[in-house]
Formats: sequence, structure tokens, C-alpha cells
Amino acid sequence: MVLGGDVPGVQIRLQSPDGDLLPEPLVPVGPGPERLAVADFNRDGNDDLAVTNPNKHTVTVRLGVGNGTFVEANTIDVGLDYTPTNIAVGDLDGDGRDDLAIPATFKLGSSLIRISLGVGDGTFTSQPAIGAARLGGIVAADLRSDADPDTLDDLLVTAGASAAAGSLLGTGGGGFALGAEFPIGGTAGGPRSLAIADFDADGRSDMVAATAADSATVRLGRGDGTFGPLTPVPLAGGAMPRAVAVGDFDSDGHEDFAVTDDAGGGTVRADSGRPPTYASARGPPTSPSATSTTTATRTSRRPTPRPTASACASAPARPRWPGTCSSTAASRVRRRRAR
Repeated sequence: MVLGGDVPGVQIRLQSPDGDLLPEPLVPVGPGPERLAVADFNRDGNDDLAVTNPNKHTVTVRLGVGNGTFVEANTIDVGLDYTPTNIAVGDLDGDGRDDLAIPATFKLGSSLIRISLGVGDGTFTSQPAIGAARLGGIVAADLRSDADPDTLDDLLVTAGASAAAGSLLGTGGGGFALGAEFPIGGTAGGPRSLAIADFDADGRSDMVAATAADSATVRLGRGDGTFGPLTPVPLAGGAMPRAVAVGDFDSDGHEDFAVTDDAGGGTVRADSGRPPTYASARGPPTSPSATSTTTATRTSRRPTPRPTASACASAPARPRWPGTCSSTAASRVRRRRAR
């Protein structure tokens, strides 16, 4: 999926048997779309889209048919003179349905996070907004998988005036309590993008951030809402990191990440296992100081081994740790990765 610029829609490209990415008709969403999230909002097994429209102060929802086409659905109004700047998807109230967290900035400078809870049919109900600083990255994930038996997702955010990430811990019903803050490197105002993965294969949410320096930073989750020490991972020098995506790019069963930059390039770092180290996606694993460059590619992945078909047949529709069985759960993990 490609969006941006003045194109009033999302360009879908479907992979052919030969590996080519063939363009489908443009999915209309409004002028100047900037951010998107992929989820199954109406629970029919097909991926749907939620796309920010800064020029119209809205988020447009399109429901997938299952063949690369989409039909018109709900439009979420983020408020008069509020501009949506990002979007995150997760289960924010613990009901098994996909919800949205939408950071928005007022024309006079104040910011907030709109919480829209999914009904399960492609529509949403609004909850009280959360006051916030102007946000850079935002992602939804279960940060307390060890400490809290609930199924709520929390939010991890970066603020435009800080070189740190902060957590908002889900309290139920779409509400949140302020959590801890974690330095992620770079300079104030720099961190633009966050992603969640399980880099050390322990079933906990780890984070990677595209910072304002020539590097990304990784912190391994402890499962109690906190993270371990910061690990800088050097990138190709010169350009400013812009966005980060996660996937198993070399099909070795370990989480990797890719970072794009302002110069139009990208760097892929392949994770070699547990404990995680990061190297070029082409070549042997080395220490975090290794640097190499290749084209950034986005794909889907699963951090944990895939179970057998019989195991999936008897599994609950929505497992607590996403992705071990149902395609719905696996897509939830994939959707959180790059925001």
C-alpha cells in the first residue's frame, strides 16, 4: 500500500505469482492522505483501512472485500480545526474488537489523542479525548503481558519536544493512566516513528524507534510496562530516519526492522536471535556496531513459531498474545509495527 502527496487515495499493489507488485485501482480516501492503519474492523476476515485526512480533519475507513478492493464505510471526525497527525490500532477496551487512537493537533498548537472504539461492524464510538503534547510516533501494544492478566492494549508514544517515549496504560473502556517514560536516544524533537516487535522471542513487547541521530534504538520489554537498557543500532549515515517497520525479512523466524530516511533511502537490520543482535539483512550477524544498507521492504511476519492447523482449529478466536493462531490476531501484531 502506498499513499502520500496530492494523490487522493491509497494505491494497492497485489503480489503476482512471479513476485511482481501489480497496481490495483486507487482506493479513494480524500486529498492528501498521510497515515494509515490496517485492521479487520468489521470482523469478516478481510483487512480494512483507516486513513488520516489532515486537509479534511477526518479519518476515513474503507472495508476490504478480500480481492484488493474496498468499499466505503465510516468517517471519523477528529474535530473542527484539529489535524490528525498519526493513527494506531489495537484493542483499547478489551472487548476483542479493533479500536483506534488518533493523535490530533489544534490550529493554535494544543494536542490530544482521540479514542474511537470499534463496534465490530466498521463503525466506531467516540470516547473522551486524552490531552497530550504534540506526538511523533504512536503504537498500541500489550506492554504488561506478564504483570496484568487483562487483554487491554496500552499506548506507547513519542512527543515532539522530547527524546523519550512514554506509556499510557489501559484502564478499561478506552481510558488510560499515565505510565513510565523511557529515553530512546537522538535529540529532543527527533523520534518520529515507533514499532513494536518481539526481538528476543520471549513473548513480550519490545520497541524500536527511529531517532533524530543516524541510528535506531531498541529497548527490550520486561512484560511489566517497563523496558530494559537502550541499544543503539547504527544506520546508513547522513540522512534523518523517518519511519520504521518490522518483519521477518530474511525468513529465519526472528524479528527484523527497516528504517526509511528523508533522502529516500532505507536500511534493513536483521535480528540474529536471542539475545538479539542486528546486522545487514544480507550477510552474517554481527554486533550492533555493524552498518550496511539495502532497500527497505515492508512485509508481514510472525515472531513466534506458527502452530499446526489442528492447534489453530481449537484455539480461541482472539488469543491474548497476538498471532499464535488466528489470522485476525496475527494481523493485529503486524498492524502495530510501524506508526
